[in-house]
Amino acid sequence: MKENGGFTLIELMVVVAIIGVLASIALPQYQTYIQRSEMVEAMSMASKIREDVRRYYNEQRRFPADNAMAGVPAPEKLIGNRITQVVVKDGAIHVSMGHKASKPLQGKVLTFRPAVVEGSPTSPITWLCGYDKAVEGMGGGWNQQNQCEPRTRALLLPIGEGIQFRGRCMEVWSAKPGGGRGKVRSAT
Repeated sequence: MKENGGFTLIELMVVVAIIGVLASIALPQYQTYIQRSEMVEAMSMASKIREDVRRYYNEQRRFPADNAMAGVPAPEKLIGNRITQVVVKDGAIHVSMGHKASKPLQGKVLTFRPAVVEGSPTSPITWLCGYDKAVEGMGGGWNQQNQCEPRTRALLLPIGEGIQFRGRCMEVWSAKPGGGRGKVRSAT
C-alpha cells in the first residue's frame, strides 16, 4: 500500500485555477484604485484654484478670464507629478493630466465650472463638473460653448475604466480630437 505524501496534480491545478480567478477579479479593482489615488493631486490643485476664482468673483462680481486675472501662475507653471497644466478660462478650471499619470488618464482634463444664483451675486458659488447642468435658477459667467480649447471634445470614461468618486466629479475631458462619449457609473 502506498502512503500519500503530497498533493495530486488535480489538487494543485484546482488551487492554481482559484488563484487565477481571484487575481482576475482583484487586478482591475486595483487599477481603478490606483487611478482614483492619482486624481487626488488634480482635485487638490483644483480646490486651491477654486478659492482664487471665488475670491476674484467676490471682489469683481465676474469670473476671471484667465490664470493671471485669477491671481494664479501661468498654466505651464501649475504642474505636478501627474498634472501637466492648469488653465483658468472664464472662471472654469481645466486640470490636464499627464506626466506620471497612468495611461488611461494621460491627456485627460478634469473640468470644474462655477455657477451662481441668478440675481443674487453674493450667494455662494457652486462648482459643476464637465457638462453638468446647473439647477434651475443658477447660471454661470462662463461661456458654455467656449469652456475649453476648440480642439477638445467632451469625453466620459466608459464603464469599466477610469475614475469613480462618491459625490465627486466623474466627467473628464479628452485633449485628443475625436474623443467619444461613454457611460459613467453612478456613485451615490
